[in-house]
Amino acid sequence: MDDQIDVTEPGEDAGQPAPTAAAHTSPVMAAGIQPDEPMAEAVRKIMYRQYQTMLANEAGCRGGKSIDAVHDMRVATRRLRVAFRLFGAYYKRGLVRDLEADLRKTGRTLGGARDLDVFNKTARSYLRSLPKAQRAELDPLLASWKRQRQVAHRELVDYFDSGRYERLLDKLGDFLTSPGAGVAAGKQPAAAPVQVRHVLVSTVWQRYEAVRAYEAILAGAAPETLHALRIECKYLRYTLEFFQEVLDHSAAALIRQVVAVQDHLGEIQDADVATRLLADYLAKAYKEQASAGVVASADLDGVGRYLGHRREQARQMTVAFPQLWKQIDSVKFRRRLAVALVSL
Repeated sequence: MDDQIDVTEPGEDAGQPAPTAAAHTSPVMAAGIQPDEPMAEAVRKIMYRQYQTMLANEAGCRGGKSIDAVHDMRVATRRLRVAFRLFGAYYKRGLVRDLEADLRKTGRTLGGARDLDVFNKTARSYLRSLPKAQRAELDPLLASWKRQRQVAHRELVDYFDSGRYERLLDKLGDFLTSPGAGVAAGKQPAAAPVQVRHVLVSTVWQRYEAVRAYEAILAGAAPETLHALRIECKYLRYTLEFFQEVLDHSAAALIRQVVAVQDHLGEIQDADVATRLLADYLAKAYKEQASAGVVASADLDGVGRYLGHRREQARQMTVAFPQLWKQIDSVKFRRRLAVALVSL
């Protein structure tokens, strides 16, 4: 297994270059959310925390070995994008459009490395379940992934060194450390609902309704439909997590249930993506062997078995999903959600 992707634990990348732009800090934005503050400023505080997480993990990503840093920075980037998507109406349209575009680019560049980390980790787990004599049968595949991971890392570092990324950090940092900056203009009636306590309840219920709507089409749902449901679960989860400090303590249990559903759907999605990746790898390898006049290699048989394993995983998890789904598509969940919101 000499070609496996190397990983280190968090903290082992000390001494890597500092973030491209100086970190913007603000004690005001680091403070907690208040129920009676404007949503625009509460969301700014939420995004500020994710921005700080981005900066804190850049050095680890540059080092190329900490899968945790890549994961954490990618999640922070995703949460920023979700915050803009869900609450962007509170800010100027052009500002939101430009920041979202640059955050999308950042997320995709991080994703190139992160996806390979996930594929590698899952494959290694599978190999540990095999007899020792078979644990080298994915070596050609892992070698290919290692080369791709190295390319993805170089692309990530090049992006970090780019003017576009530096401008993103500066522009985002300025926006997030300047209360009132970028707020959408417009004449509002005196009693317009703009405070957290006035609008959060309906916001959360809308996110839950978007999730629950899938109950009508789940039977025999295609992977694409399950992936779309996963995204809606993510929006519900992030909304609850973003504002958890102003919700009833019971919100923590609800978040755990939504996370369980989202993670299960994520594993189905990962298995589906992996099967397509493995099938493409095999098709290309068999074609290259045929062109070279080589009889099918036994090295590829192991990849074929792994492909079958991943397909069966996806099938089993899809079959098991309806039982998990009942946890959030239930009267009990809705009652507990109402309790979590009533204190506002």
